Amino acid sequence: MAKHLTNFSEITLNQVSPFPMKATMELNSFVVMVGQNGIGKSYINKMIWLCASVINTIVGSASMGKVMTPTQMAETFQYFFSKTYITDHIEGSYELICKDPAGVITTSFKFSILNGIAEEVELITDIDTPTAPPMYMSTATRTFRAFEQYSTIKRLLGVDLSTPDPTKFDELCKSFPLYDILAIEQILVKLDNPAKVTQVIEFVNKFDPENANLSGIKYIYLLDGIVHVSGDAFTMKASSLADGEQAILMMTLGSV
Repeated sequence: MAKHLTNFSEITLNQVSPFPMKATMELNSFVVMVGQNGIGKSYINKMIWLCASVINTIVGSASMGKVMTPTQMAETFQYFFSKTYITDHIEGSYELICKDPAGVITTSFKFSILNGIAEEVELITDIDTPTAPPMYMSTATRTFRAFEQYSTIKRLLGVDLSTPDPTKFDELCKSFPLYDILAIEQILVKLDNPAKVTQVIEFVNKFDPENANLSGIKYIYLLDGIVHVSGDAFTMKASSLADGEQAILMMTLGSV
């Protein structure tokens, strides 16, 4: 029976910079982080996304018969890390673990970072099958204006992810962090899936019955790289909706 990565149970941080943090946080299936701006909520969310993505890549490689060496695991981690955080002033040691229902640790992912360089990357796991790509939706991906900007820059750079060109992709990563690129690309795939689009429409129609824009949506579609919505009385670019309406629609697309 295939074993997939489950939700992380704990994250332990022993961080020196960019801000001191020494803590072990319990992670459940649904976690809400609250607090003032700048205390590290997004930083931790990105770290969780980063680790899940790296583990998925390592396991995916092994499932195809290419088991990574410790050096290759560190290089994979470094690639994701350099395209996730914009600062190299990160120093500390970290561990994320998964537990089974009995509380037994099934996955341990440890690593340390010095001046933005990954060191001592270690993965101990019984996972043998990659899971669906994890998604982190930053504030930049909660409106369709960012979606349109991404589509424009991607087209201008000539990026085609079906035939990847590392140089062009690196140029794209200078404009968008890797988590935003992958989130938008996953949403593009969902927009091409009628069943997923139907799920989204059914949800947003019921979300706020008094909101004519959301409750009246009957179609969501791509036209020349731009997302449009239409109903009986309107057809418009999704970016013309109010910011709150865009966020509801975008995050629903991300979650189906």
